[in-house]
Amino acid sequence: MVNPVDWAMNEVSVIYVVGAGRSGSTVLDTVLGNHAQIVSVGELSNGPRAWSNVDQSCACGAIADDCDFWNHVRQEWEALTPDLPKGDDWIELQNSFERIRSLRDTMRQGREQSERFKQYATGILALYKAILKVSGKAIVLDSSKNPARAIALSYVAGLNLRVLHLVRDGRGVAWSFKKSFSKDPNKGIEKDMSGKPLMRTIRYWLAVNIISEFATSMEGVLASAFVNYEQFVLTPAMMFKKLGDSFDMNFDELVHALDTESDFHVGHTIAGNRLRMEGKIKLNPDFVWKEKLSGTEKMIFWLCAGLLAKRYGYSYSGFSV
Repeated sequence: MVNPVDWAMNEVSVIYVVGAGRSGSTVLDTVLGNHAQIVSVGELSNGPRAWSNVDQSCACGAIADDCDFWNHVRQEWEALTPDLPKGDDWIELQNSFERIRSLRDTMRQGREQSERFKQYATGILALYKAILKVSGKAIVLDSSKNPARAIALSYVAGLNLRVLHLVRDGRGVAWSFKKSFSKDPNKGIEKDMSGKPLMRTIRYWLAVNIISEFATSMEGVLASAFVNYEQFVLTPAMMFKKLGDSFDMNFDELVHALDTESDFHVGHTIAGNRLRMEGKIKLNPDFVWKEKLSGTEKMIFWLCAGLLAKRYGYSYSGFSV
């Protein structure tokens, strides 16, 4: 098996999952996080905010601010960055480079390595280092999904960045976003979530995936891979073979676990799907959208986004492995 530490000597190795929300990233994050050398942390972009939010839970069941793992990470991170902003000031700095509407400025400051961007880069790199030190693993799996964050990370010197573009059929994403949820911190739902209309989701799915494609092509991305959620849940061995070829890694242990219907244990993930609060998961395909979306909704999606969906391997009737 290729040793991931050899990806780049003295650099911090990260696999970053990019794509639209409700695309199965929590399940993929959990499965990949059961690899012996990978530590999965969920939507790490929410980590610093979660540390001061009493409604944000870690997947271990503890409030994020009380979780031993994240407390140790925070202590290591603060020790590595004594002169950087913390708390709300850090969150504001991070957000300034991770907003899609600010992409042009992010890329400009990243290319020029402005003093403000250097602060951001130093803090991000230190956070990944802290996670690796506390976990004892070789690779951080960051499933923040935000393509603007991926683009910002591509300018961070010393970061060995692999980007995994995860795509789910937009109709499945649309059905998931139509559902509403009430606040329940114990289930990982930190606030009331109202359903979103179809057209809003279509615009979001198109924009995020197009920008995600751009993110995978950034010069600072050392390798990239494209994964369909449907291929992942239907033929995981095929998906892991493709992922292993792209990232020069061996995922046989995960394929074996799937073949033997083993449970996949959830680590200390922050934010993400409520499934992460169940402690362990099994791989269960979810295609309920085929029955739940109306024929009109399916037609509207295909008229608006069918060209991109077809390029990703989808047809009007669904996905064919």
